Amino acid sequence: MKNLLFISLFLSAAVHSQVKKMDIEKFRKHIGLTDKENITGNRTFTYENGGNVITLWQQSSGEYREDVQKKNSVYATTFLYNQYTYALQYEGLYCKGTPVGIHKKYSKYGKLIEQTDQDLSLREIGIFTRKDMAKIMKRDFNINIEKEDELYMMNAFDKDGKYFWRIVCRPHPEKGADFAPAFAYLFDAKTGEFLSKSVFVIEG
Repeated sequence: MKNLLFISLFLSAAVHSQVKKMDIEKFRKHIGLTDKENITGNRTFTYENGGNVITLWQQSSGEYREDVQKKNSVYATTFLYNQYTYALQYEGLYCKGTPVGIHKKYSKYGKLIEQTDQDLSLREIGIFTRKDMAKIMKRDFNINIEKEDELYMMNAFDKDGKYFWRIVCRPHPEKGADFAPAFAYLFDAKTGEFLSKSVFVIEG
């Protein structure tokens, strides 16, 4: 009986130690707060670590937020932490602000309680995902739209019951040139078939 109790306590401690938590002391230190000051949403801290750009702040709802983005990537992972326990409550990947992939929700103590596939609605109607389209652009046009300096925007839309992906790439002026156009690539969203390429005007 004692052995079973010991094993149970050991496993409980192991799970607890694996819970991802926000480094609140590091956050407070870098935004210049004393122990008695409250953190507010307009106080942010951004730093670089191992090729990642990391931004920390507190949301108006109270949770602490951490955004981790690789340099020159269209993807950023968002982590939300409980304002009292600092344990991870939510994590999810975003592509230029759009949720993609598996997003996870945790209890206030960091236990996984829910997973949501953000791409499921696209796959249910047979539409290629952003990751799928990135592979097609790289394969057929040698353009890596998972890089921030290549992708301006992309959106899926339907017209007359047919679904399309539009991918707009950033312009790259030739050396010495003052201007280069941006191009929009149009695809059948269900087959991945390339349909057209046209000049796209980026305003501002």
